[in-house]
Amino acid sequence: MGVAQWMAAAEMAKAQFGVVSLAQFSGELGITRSALVSALHRGRVERLFHSAYRFPGGDGDWRQRAFAATLVTGPGSAVSHQTAGALYKLAGLEQCTRELHVSVAGRRSRSLPSPFIVHRPQQPFLVCTHLRMPTTSITRTIIDLAGVLEEEALEIALDDAQHRFRDLGPQLEKILGRLKRQYPGLATLRELVRVRQGRCTESALEVRAWRALRKASLDPPRLQFEVHDAGHSVMRVDFAWPQHRVALHTDSFLWHARRNAFDTDARQRAQLAALGWANVPVTKRSLEDGAWLEGLRRLLHQRRPQLDFAL
Repeated sequence: MGVAQWMAAAEMAKAQFGVVSLAQFSGELGITRSALVSALHRGRVERLFHSAYRFPGGDGDWRQRAFAATLVTGPGSAVSHQTAGALYKLAGLEQCTRELHVSVAGRRSRSLPSPFIVHRPQQPFLVCTHLRMPTTSITRTIIDLAGVLEEEALEIALDDAQHRFRDLGPQLEKILGRLKRQYPGLATLRELVRVRQGRCTESALEVRAWRALRKASLDPPRLQFEVHDAGHSVMRVDFAWPQHRVALHTDSFLWHARRNAFDTDARQRAQLAALGWANVPVTKRSLEDGAWLEGLRRLLHQRRPQLDFAL
């Protein structure tokens, strides 16, 4: 009977990042505290923290500790905030695992040791399973991140999320329209969602370029604009002013280090130029000095809007 119980415990741990809670040992598995203490002495299991235990041999990374925290804090708990962002692999948050954030349902008093940060939201939150981990929904994760991230970091994470979760934009608009309580960062998030109008950038470099464009109060560009010629697509432009026939391209070294991408972009930009478009490249370094903005401003002023251009 004892062997069967420990085999069942080992199987349970495989599905739980190598961890089992004290409640599971004594409840579902029927393993007594004295048997657990004996197993600890013999090295069969190890105490992770409080009432969470791990089986030796696992990788023991942050996911293991995060999952253990959701077990200890009880049903309805989920990793959240930056930890959920890391689990979703949102841009800029992939490495945010030094502190582990957990949101718990109700007003449980269970505390967790460092590096955990426990959140007790007053409003209910949706929990989903992402990569086997109880996680706040992507919509709730973005709302939580609005209260803890700087605006630029939030914008980068938001656009990455919208790019990968296609329904996120409409869901956020709906929820933000219903929320009456003023959560931290909510006004900022509402404005970021508003200016997007269902569109999003596709890289952190694009986000930084767009933020600079907005701050400079230039005419709003079209994002991810498809230029066509004779019914065929020529190129999708990061930022475009179609009536001026001005295209702004954000060029990252990583992307253009690939020969095929370099050659394709060069060919497409030549086609744009043949159609009367002006190509303005922006790199990470040029973003830092800001001279490109004045050049773009002059270019938009010089090129009379071509109102006959078919949008």
